[in-house]
Amino acid sequence: MSLIGLLLLQGAALAGLLVGRRAFLVPLLATVPVTIQLAGIEAGALALLSVAGFGLGTHLHRLIAEQYAR
Repeated sequence: MSLIGLLLLQGAALAGLLVGRRAFLVPLLATVPVTIQLAGIEAGALALLSVAGFGLGTHLHRLIAEQYAR
């Protein structure tokens, strides 16, 4: 389970780095309660972890863009 969580975190961070838009965070975050209801607390925790990874990836995208804008 921890390996799956780490892979989700890494994959979501990569997706956030590639997309770079924070507008996608709200719909992704809205899926967490539905995931908890339908698939259980463990799947909800993995969904929340992937949303956090996506958010970190978008933040990293912004930092890199600001660095190259100078």
